[in-house]
Amino acid sequence: MRPYGWNRDGTIIDDEADQLRYMADWVARGEPFLPLIDDLNDRGIQTVSGKPWRRSTIKQALLNPRIVGKREKGGELVDADNEPILDDDVWQKVRGIFADPERQKFIAPKDPKTRPLLAGGILRCECGGPMYGTSPQQKGARPAVYQCRSSGGGWCNRRSIVLDTADAEVTRHVLARLVDTRLREDLATAIAVAGMDEDRKLIAQYEARQRALGKSYGDLEVDEVAFVAASQTLAENLDAATGRVRAREVLTDVPEPSVMKIASWWEAASMDARREVIDVLVRRIDVKAKVAGEPDRLRIDWRYWPK
Repeated sequence: MRPYGWNRDGTIIDDEADQLRYMADWVARGEPFLPLIDDLNDRGIQTVSGKPWRRSTIKQALLNPRIVGKREKGGELVDADNEPILDDDVWQKVRGIFADPERQKFIAPKDPKTRPLLAGGILRCECGGPMYGTSPQQKGARPAVYQCRSSGGGWCNRRSIVLDTADAEVTRHVLARLVDTRLREDLATAIAVAGMDEDRKLIAQYEARQRALGKSYGDLEVDEVAFVAASQTLAENLDAATGRVRAREVLTDVPEPSVMKIASWWEAASMDARREVIDVLVRRIDVKAKVAGEPDRLRIDWRYWPK
């Protein structure tokens, strides 16, 4: 899999390079780490594998020596043949912060389950705007909510839903699917370990075809209609193959479909682990307006794999 920030041929991906600089500046300033993770995920910034950002993936991306045009050889850093993204001074400062055992503010809190479950933009208002978790400002204030952050306000009037209510409802639906024997059998067939290498090959082929298609369009070898149609097909195939790879990685440790085993595993799982399972099973969740007599305000768009 390619490193975050670069194409397979070593050329820089500008948008990803900007995110790496953003992360490095954040860390170099000594800012708390967890808000950075939430910021990246809430903005929908994805890792190369499509997973949400975690401390480990940010650390891996920022400490990769190619970010300053270097590579390891014989235990030492030597010049590499790729263009750097960071200045060496910034990189050394970032390295020092990650290596400092006293930087406790960069470690996850003892109870990570206190953070909102539905981060990363998976929760959406019916107006199309993302909904982010907010905390009560003082004791006795209104409960924490997920609230629409549509830049224009939209017709939804900044719709909100109580955070605990939404988390509990999504958890109930997700656990129900994890204990569904037929669904688990279908998932097991679709993400069989034997297909991991094949899916990785497919991902590389789809990415190469996307680059070739873009070049053909730029060279006026294909018209816009054909370009759009082919791009959509490639994107759908790439998303399906990437989804199967991610599902293998995330669902490997989920126990067999027993109510007691699934419930116990979920209770012991970290917030990141819970989020990853939701992200594998759920494409998005729309929050509907309050309607008298209809308590369920969530419309879940589930991901499916072929049998």
